[in-house]
Amino acid sequence: MSLLPQPVEASLPDYTASTPPPDYSAQVIEGEEVLAATHTPFSSSRNGTYSRSWNRGTDIRVVLRELVEDSTEEIPTYRQRGLICGTIYQGSVKNILQVSLKIEGKLKFSVFGNTSQTATIKVVDESYELWSKSNPQTGASANPEEIDFSYVLPTTFRDGDRDIPMPPSHEISLSGLPGLETQCSYALKILVVSRGPLWNKKHSFIIPFRYRPRSTPSVPLVTNEGIRPGCPIFHATIKSAPEVWFETLSILQTKPASGLQPVEVQIFLPAARTFGLADTIPFHTQLTGTATSIQKLYTLLSPLSASEEYRALQLTQTLSNQSTTGSISSIDSHGSKNSITKSDSINDRNYIFFGVTITRQVCVEVKDQVVWKSYNIGRGTLFPIPPPFELAMEDNPFYSDDAESVDSTKRIVNLDAAGEIRCQPDVDVGHFNVGGKVQVKDFMVIQIAPTKKSDNARSPFFPLKIAIPISLVTDSWSEHPMIS
Repeated sequence: MSLLPQPVEASLPDYTASTPPPDYSAQVIEGEEVLAATHTPFSSSRNGTYSRSWNRGTDIRVVLRELVEDSTEEIPTYRQRGLICGTIYQGSVKNILQVSLKIEGKLKFSVFGNTSQTATIKVVDESYELWSKSNPQTGASANPEEIDFSYVLPTTFRDGDRDIPMPPSHEISLSGLPGLETQCSYALKILVVSRGPLWNKKHSFIIPFRYRPRSTPSVPLVTNEGIRPGCPIFHATIKSAPEVWFETLSILQTKPASGLQPVEVQIFLPAARTFGLADTIPFHTQLTGTATSIQKLYTLLSPLSASEEYRALQLTQTLSNQSTTGSISSIDSHGSKNSITKSDSINDRNYIFFGVTITRQVCVEVKDQVVWKSYNIGRGTLFPIPPPFELAMEDNPFYSDDAESVDSTKRIVNLDAAGEIRCQPDVDVGHFNVGGKVQVKDFMVIQIAPTKKSDNARSPFFPLKIAIPISLVTDSWSEHPMIS
């Protein structure tokens, strides 16, 4: 019989609790430094609050938290997937039976014409019971003096068999026949049921809020920071990086009786064609044609085509240098009228306007009745690249000695201008589409036409209008986009 060796029990080391990890903080403390950081898109500080109180038989105060700290808006604003959270404070809770939270979003749109039609879509319609005296799961034994709540806004809503992005808060009314209206509103409602002497009472406390989903362009905007707007940035990039510019070409047709050749109109703007509402958008225009055609157009262009600053300078120089045979009226800085004389022939001559605008098109469809209307939300300025539009004829380069050696009906020349355009400050909503029922689109529109329709007959050129689709979004491009 063999004896097996007895197992030897190895003694384990004494257990020592490890040092607990330090408390996490996104802020760098003394002795620390950031080695690398990943910026989360669409994130920013949310330390702001919003408070609203009522005293209608039931004292109640609602405090919303985690809002943008520096927000100065009168009502709360939430973005896509926004967290609506806060606390309900109630002063008198003796007779409270139930407290509920409701989130509502409603899109109402109408068309007016031979017949008027109106439709309403519930974008959000969610209700939650926060506290009930009869429901143990919501704290029948608790006192509802302070009730916390939270709700995450959806990004889409269901319309039939489609998921559609929730539209931003907006109110657009374009009168006339036909006309249209569209309004999208959101609200948080606190519903309180209390016991009364005969029957229960229902109280509703409403806090409207603004839904403003944010988005940014995918690429940075071509800028002219530090240099003169227009020509320098365009000429500096068009050969080395032509892909940053979008080009469109149209023809300014001439009337047969004029004997002039058509003029090519080239428009260049940033290739992405997606811009923030606050962006200053650069663009470049080039008119190409025979010297005779360009010269004729050049002499007919209105001084209003240029920028305000350039216009004021040229007007001063023109009035100081020209003889005066007619008169026009102007208003000085104090609002009084002064008589300013100017040649009637000059006024009569410059009747073609070269304008650039941002035009918003709104389309509403209700029960197979479709109405669309457009209005301007931005006006551009042009910075003439020599020779400028307002230059006097005797200073025109087409009259130089070198020009006389070439037939002006065959020589091809260019007339360049650079410009910039941005939305009006009151525009706070970009483009959106609610399943085709309400659509908001934006265009950059270039127009060369007589200022007055009555001048169409005498103009040697047919009117030209170029509409370039663009997308307007809430935010400008940023290397580290932040959203609240």
